[in-house]
Amino acid sequence: MKRILVWDVPTRLFHWLLVISFTGAWLTSESDEWLSLHAFFGYLMLGLIGFRLIWGVAGGHYARFVSFAYGPMQGLAHLGKVVAGQDPRYVGHNPAGSQAIFLLLGLGLVACLTGIFVQGAEEQQGMAAGWAGHALGNFIKEGHDVAATLMLLLVAGHIVVGVALESWLHKINLPRTMVTGMKDAAEGTPASRPHRLVGALLLAAAMAFGVWWFFYAVDETLDRHLPHENAAAEGPHVAFVGRALASDPKRRY
Repeated sequence: MKRILVWDVPTRLFHWLLVISFTGAWLTSESDEWLSLHAFFGYLMLGLIGFRLIWGVAGGHYARFVSFAYGPMQGLAHLGKVVAGQDPRYVGHNPAGSQAIFLLLGLGLVACLTGIFVQGAEEQQGMAAGWAGHALGNFIKEGHDVAATLMLLLVAGHIVVGVALESWLHKINLPRTMVTGMKDAAEGTPASRPHRLVGALLLAAAMAFGVWWFFYAVDETLDRHLPHENAAAEGPHVAFVGRALASDPKRRY
């Protein structure tokens, strides 16, 4: 056995940035006060998924989809072996883990795209502003919520079965391997290249998007939620509406 690099830098960055974006989106999903932040995490997640689809074709050895292109039946069979304590050890993604990745990418894509249409219908903002009415927006929101809930259940199953149980069965710290990228493997097992430059570009793009969104959200919030600077001169009702919008942007007059 020797220690080799399995998870390259871009794959590890994608993993942890996706964890942050999904967690942030879930925690900010029920509050209008955090709507801009919720949208930020959603767009960040969409960008990350787009990157992962490209990296699944052009990335390192273990990041490519062909390296873990197992079918659903193979995934179920692997779960049975895990329960029986007889599952073989995989250097890259195992059959069950591969199914979780494909489902997460698919559900994440659905959640992000439906979220864009909900934002466009209910808030008249974003890439799909004005494309759908309020009624259709409510219908799409149901699909958005279902996709997000299924993602949460899948993540919970991944943590319990794919991380905790397999870490215990194989006596390996899987979360640490996704931090260091290193695993023990048999002699002759191919190793990944670090791809540090791609990782640095991915991180820089995510940070640049965060800075841009911060100023965009601040400007958008001020434009929509604060009273007009000439509201007092325009009459008491306009001033009242401006103050009310600042505290309750959802209210209609």
